[in-house]
Amino acid sequence: MLATFPGAYAQTREVVDLAATLAEGARCDAADSASDLSANIAKVQPGAAEMVIDALTALGSGNAVCEPVRMAALSLAAGMQAPADPDADVRDAARALVDATLAEADRRAASLKFEVGPPPLNLSRVRKGGS
Repeated sequence: MLATFPGAYAQTREVVDLAATLAEGARCDAADSASDLSANIAKVQPGAAEMVIDALTALGSGNAVCEPVRMAALSLAAGMQAPADPDADVRDAARALVDATLAEADRRAASLKFEVGPPPLNLSRVRKGGS
């Protein structure tokens, strides 16, 4: 499929190369990785913001770097994306609250233990007509 769309392959290759450039010199310390990535982002052309977001997302989802750098890349990518809709923050916060509530309910339901035993006697006897 990429052979039919060479532009898509070239853009993907550029994103991968940019992700490697951004990860260059980033330390695997939780406190330093975000500042190292920010310093590398500052060196990139200002007009390539969308490609930087794609590169940070690719860097955060890959296994090429350590965990603190991946987390810092994902948080920086989330911080760079501006919501197109002013109500998006409110909807996202509400959605996150509902998701957290549902996850908590699932966790509590999974921790409950139900014991199954024989049915009550009045339900297991054969009924005779009229009673």
